[in-house]
Formats: sequence, C-alpha cells, structure tokens
Amino acid sequence: MNKDYEYKLEIFKHKGESAEKILSDLSNIINRHSDLAIEREKTKRLELEWEARQNVEIIKTLEQAKTIRHIFTKIFDERKAGIKKAFDVIDAGIENHNIDELSRGLASVTEIVKTDPFRSFANLSFDDQCKAIDDGLLCIED
Repeated sequence: MNKDYEYKLEIFKHKGESAEKILSDLSNIINRHSDLAIEREKTKRLELEWEARQNVEIIKTLEQAKTIRHIFTKIFDERKAGIKKAFDVIDAGIENHNIDELSRGLASVTEIVKTDPFRSFANLSFDDQCKAIDDGLLCIED
C-alpha cells in the first residue's frame, strides 16, 4: 500500500471504526442537515401561506362587518323615516280631528314596529346580502 494512503486511512480511523464507516456517518449527517434545511424552507413557506390566508380572512371579515354595519344603519334610518312619516300623519289626524288619518298613521307605525328587520336579513348569507344590495332589494346608499 501507498504510505500516503495508509497515513490518510489512519487519520480517518476513530475508536476502531473504519474510514468507510466514518465517511458514511458524515454523509448521513450532511444528508440529514440538507433534509432539515429543506423542511425549514417548507415550514417557512407554509407559515407565510397561512399568514397570508389569515390576513385575507381578517380583511374579509372586517369588510363584512363594515358592510353589515352599513346595511343596518340604512335599515334603521329607513325605519326611523317611516315612523316619522307615520307620526306626521298621526299629528295631522289629531290636528284635523280626522279619525281615518289618525287610524292610518297608527296602523303604519304598528306595521313598521312589528316587522323584524333582522329576520329576513339573518337568513341571508353574506354573499346573498351583497347580492341583495347589488340587486336593489336592500336599499343602501351613502
């Protein structure tokens, strides 16, 4: 055997292990390190994707809340206006001593108050609510 080769072989011997075993172990360590680096990158990518999806859902939820708040503001503004008109009719009926006008005003207030603005709205999904707004079924104006 070549003396340089024998010398190098001696350097690689460790606790009675052969150079091949040591090289195999080193190779395994390097492979595991490489696998770990790949897994770290996958994990980072998944975390970034999850964070992006989370941000999208947060924005979507905030927009839905904003839209719903806007819808209910408009619904109650419409109810308020309707009740005001009904009381104007009631006041006019009282002022004119007109029992029919007074009855119409009271019936109008009763109808407005007994309708539940939440009932029909609650049965709609958010997409249906937006479609109802787009189709003009719910009147929403700024």
